[in-house]
Amino acid sequence: MTSTDVQSLLRFLTGPAKLPLRDAMGKAKPLLADGLSSPDAIAKAPLDKLQKIFTEEKTAKQVHSAAKRAIKTSSSKKRSASTQDDASSSNNATEKTPISPLKRRRTNQTPSIDTSDPQSWESGLDLPTPVRDEGLISITILTTNRAPLLLAFTIVSLTYTHPWLPASSRFSLAQGLLDLTASAKAKSIGITRPEDAKPDTVEEGYKKLRVLSKELPILRRWDISGASTTSFQTETSLQKQGQSQKADKPPSDDVKPTGMNPGTSASAAGDLSSSSISPEAIASTSSTSHLYPNEPIYWSLSPSLLSQPPAASKLNPSALPIHLPHTAHSYLIRSFSQDKLPLLLGALHLLYESWVNILDPANLDRKSWNWYCTVRPAVEDGPEGWGGKGAVKLKDILSLRRNAG
Repeated sequence: MTSTDVQSLLRFLTGPAKLPLRDAMGKAKPLLADGLSSPDAIAKAPLDKLQKIFTEEKTAKQVHSAAKRAIKTSSSKKRSASTQDDASSSNNATEKTPISPLKRRRTNQTPSIDTSDPQSWESGLDLPTPVRDEGLISITILTTNRAPLLLAFTIVSLTYTHPWLPASSRFSLAQGLLDLTASAKAKSIGITRPEDAKPDTVEEGYKKLRVLSKELPILRRWDISGASTTSFQTETSLQKQGQSQKADKPPSDDVKPTGMNPGTSASAAGDLSSSSISPEAIASTSSTSHLYPNEPIYWSLSPSLLSQPPAASKLNPSALPIHLPHTAHSYLIRSFSQDKLPLLLGALHLLYESWVNILDPANLDRKSWNWYCTVRPAVEDGPEGWGGKGAVKLKDILSLRRNAG
């Protein structure tokens, strides 16, 4: 496997196959390992072989079809005629493939967002109860790539720096951070060419929030406070004009253009640490805005969706250009086994609990990025390491605690 192979395959996956960058980076190595290094090889591979790599049947078909379209475009007219016959036959066969009962159950479990009910955003975002057994944590080693570990760090960090955020906001911000860092990494190692890159910044005027030392563009949420869902056009217009409030909405000038509100956040973090409510309870609560009624709630804005608005869907009926929380939640749950994720969450909560009374939220957030970089798995430099997995010793997270010296 060469650097050229990885770059070429990733360009196909993020281009004609239309996979998100995060998904493409996780599937490039398995495809190369199976000898599927080009659209031609992917198109000729049986669909069931692709389904072993792309666990969702819909995604496997999407990549399969994209590969067929790619070779049709580049093939000569003579080869194109025969290829079309083969492709048509294969597509007819796959269209008749019945959906398994397991697939149906997963589809039926997908939450449906009701814009008149803010709590519907919280459905399906539960995480397992953290396991706090230090002995068990200390002997546990995870094999993972960097992205899901960053998600876990972000979700737990926000529990302590912004404890009033509901799960939907924390997962949205975590997904925004993941996409921001993945885009920057892809550019730095030459996977994404300038002409192929999707927008990863927003125009001036949007408010931003600092999460793990990175500034994310945000959209103020009004649904949590009981008001009806604000239209994106109205809300962003207000942000750009710098107005502090609307006639029928609460004021928005408590969101600063950059970073957090140190005074308010420090108080909130202190309340969290001294409260009888445990951090895990707050982390698993579907909505915590009632505990901190004066704190703003956010979505993470997606720069690429700002330039190319999404279509309305079951998970986004208002077609907001935001990072959807259920995307991040699903990725985190799928990335770790049922017995390992509670241990990872437990280790992270023990880490943050040791510092929350010592550091203000801004410094706790800043340290979070350094902690993540300290324990993240080592991978090869350059495109070869894109999406690579490595070992993460949970005892290394415990060693970062304040009382660990």
